[in-house]
Amino acid sequence: MSTTGILVSGDRFLSVKSSTDGIGWNVQYRERLETFLNFIHATATQVYSLSKFIFLCALHDDASFDIASYINKEFFSEV
Repeated sequence: MSTTGILVSGDRFLSVKSSTDGIGWNVQYRERLETFLNFIHATATQVYSLSKFIFLCALHDDASFDIASYINKEFFSEV
């Protein structure tokens, strides 16, 4: 089992890797799951936007910037 502690607005979330079948879409956990997924979605969206901004700035500053060396599975799995 993999766990990660995440602090959000003074509230503490503990994420546990499980399928949605694992909680059975239990009403008790549904709101908490939705809050967590919204947080993850917003974070991922901002990270990808920042990455795009950085790459566009690098290409603007140096037309020979080798963006292809960064656009790979390893880079995006870290993001």
